[in-house]
Parts: sequence; C-alpha cells; structure tokens
Amino acid sequence: GQELVMTAHTSLRDFCDIIQQENDALQQRKPEVITQLVKQKQLLAGRVEKLLQQVHKQQGEGADLPRTGLQLLQTAMDKYRTLSRQNMLLLQAAHQTTADFILLVKQTLDAQKPAAKTYGSTGQVNTGGYSETKLVNRAI
Repeated sequence: GQELVMTAHTSLRDFCDIIQQENDALQQRKPEVITQLVKQKQLLAGRVEKLLQQVHKQQGEGADLPRTGLQLLQTAMDKYRTLSRQNMLLLQAAHQTTADFILLVKQTLDAQKPAAKTYGSTGQVNTGGYSETKLVNRAI
C-alpha cells in the first residue's frame, strides 16, 4: 500500500514538473521545447492514470493506505489541477494568437490581390469583387 501511494505521488509530482515546464515554454514561445515536453507528458499521463486507479481501487477495497502518503498525493493532485488549468489557458491563448495571425495574413492577401475581371454580355469589363482568398482556411 505505502509503496503504491509513494510511487503514485512521485509520478504525479514528475507529471506536474513537466506541465510547469510546458507552461514556461508556452509563455516563452519555445515550440521546440514544447514538442519534447508533450511527448514526455503523454508517457507520464498514462502511468499516473494507472497508478491513481490502483490507489482508488485499493481504497475502495478497504486497504490500509498510509494517511501521510494520501495527504501528499492529495496535495500533488491539487497542484496538478492548478497547473493543468494554467496549461489549458496558455494553450488556448497560443491557439487564438495563431488564428488571429492567420486571419490577418488572409485579410492582407485579400486587400492586395487584384479583383478578378470578367466580360459582360456587351463586352464591358466587370469587376465582380472576387478578390477573396479561398486557400486560407479561417477555421483552425
């Protein structure tokens, strides 16, 4: 029981450290660091989930788990919740910044591109306002 709880605590603490590093890298705009951290985060997420399931199962079965270890685990879970909320907000901000940039590029291209011209039935040149860029997708 105690070994399981301490292993879960250590793994959760390591997971929190990686999320904190990812948050820092997001704030500093370091995509190369983020890529590596996401890989590590994915590996640890599965491990932490399994360990926490085992702890929960043992608690449900009435196992005598160390109170101090469970308190440490609860503190680590609280830290995880805080860090994951920050992580979500930072990822949303990065996503919105990218979407805004793409929209700005699209609008700039549309403003600089000459309108398509067609000929009317009497031979006059029509400018139909077909200057909208279709290759840049606004939805990300």
